[in-house]
Amino acid sequence: MSSDQNTPDPDQPVEGQAVPDQVPGEPAPAPSVPAPEPAPVPDAEELERVATPASVRRAPRYRGFVVAGALLGILVAVPTVLLWRGGTNELGLGPVVVFTGLTLAVLGAILGAVVAVVADRRSRR
Repeated sequence: MSSDQNTPDPDQPVEGQAVPDQVPGEPAPAPSVPAPEPAPVPDAEELERVATPASVRRAPRYRGFVVAGALLGILVAVPTVLLWRGGTNELGLGPVVVFTGLTLAVLGAILGAVVAVVADRRSRR
């Protein structure tokens, strides 16, 4: 073995030793790439030639109307049952609240859907 095989190359970093511009534990910086040229901005005549006119239609979100109607039905059902206790039954108050809440939630969801359809029809005018 010759002695020049064991001597380290001064241009190559020794393993575990940081490169002068590199922080230990971070990846080496990427070579700089020139930024792409921005596209030219078209003038008014070019825009009139290629652009197609459009109109914005603001349609309602049906899911939001249905969920809002169902929640409103539940919010009406609970106080109504708690304030209006017709007669006593052997089941108790819980099943009556649940049944009335579900019934009014379904009716509220249907009413919310109808309101959304009416709002959608009005947005087309």
